[in-house]
Amino acid sequence: MLEMFGEAALGLVAVAAGLLLFFIGMPRHGEHPRFLRFEASLVLYPAVIMTLLVMGSGLMLRAYTG
Repeated sequence: MLEMFGEAALGLVAVAAGLLLFFIGMPRHGEHPRFLRFEASLVLYPAVIMTLLVMGSGLMLRAYTG
């Protein structure tokens, strides 16, 4: 039972981190944030966000389905 809450909590934290990074990286006034002005970051940043969202939702599904 405690293991289920641990996985669900970790999944919720990962999803929250992915959503936070998503909103931090959104362009404002037509310009990217300063840390996204390099080409390598434009390739890696979406992959990190998608990984956090998918891993977090997978952990939550695993915790709630058994």
